[in-house]
Amino acid sequence: MTGGTTESPPVQLDVKSAFTTVSRPRLIHNMRLRHIPEHLTRVINSFLSDRKTSIKCGDFTNDQHLCDVGIPQSSPLLGLLYLFYNAPLVDLDGDPTFTVNLDSQGHADDINIAAMGKTVEEARTKLESTTLITERWSRQSASSLDWPKPNT
Repeated sequence: MTGGTTESPPVQLDVKSAFTTVSRPRLIHNMRLRHIPEHLTRVINSFLSDRKTSIKCGDFTNDQHLCDVGIPQSSPLLGLLYLFYNAPLVDLDGDPTFTVNLDSQGHADDINIAAMGKTVEEARTKLESTTLITERWSRQSASSLDWPKPNT
């Protein structure tokens, strides 16, 4: 309890298939919202455009197909680009009474959300209100969130 406020226990969310489902237009949009210089957004847009993939199983390799979503998992930019992609969720609409942190293990697809309030009940109520924000982010980014199971 600091300065008359208390914090709820965090809710831990995992974004399912996070890196393979990144929408390039949404990523570029989020980068522009954060005032990333236009020349850099164009480079990233080009980097993620017109990529092709194929599947190899044993001696068989299928034909290449256009891959218009995701961030290459071998890319050193993977974590950084994904932070821009999920930034609207991490920002939580700029509300300073929420604490949103990446997992302490450093996984960009794990989000911890806690809320602050004058009482534990107020913090819990605020935390419950984040479901609308996270569900909106999930729809806009075409990302599926893995919600924690309630304790029974």
